[in-house]
Amino acid sequence: GLTGCFSFNMYGASFGCDSLGPPCDFTFTGYQLNKTTGLDQQVTIQDIAVPACQALTSLKCQLVPVTLDNTFQNLDKVRINVTVAGSPKIWWMDDLRLGWTNNTCAAGLCRISTPIH
Repeated sequence: GLTGCFSFNMYGASFGCDSLGPPCDFTFTGYQLNKTTGLDQQVTIQDIAVPACQALTSLKCQLVPVTLDNTFQNLDKVRINVTVAGSPKIWWMDDLRLGWTNNTCAAGLCRISTPIH
């Protein structure tokens, strides 16, 4: 946000989606807040195909670990979009891996003292 102390890096997570056949096409888009305009600005995008689930009604849907490239740094927002053969689909995520862009004591104090709306 505008304080600059909440920017994060996204490293990856484990994913699956509502498909028993074609792969799940995930699009990850990273944004930074443009402090001049106050608008989100796209800074990175990556497409990753994740294999379909073996079964949706049991525990056999193994989520697939995904690692994003190193351009997903210093972000204020990430959008995840999923399609299967061009149609939007429901998706699942676990083991989200994030980290603060700035781990200094000053940035930590900024995060503690900033009211969250």
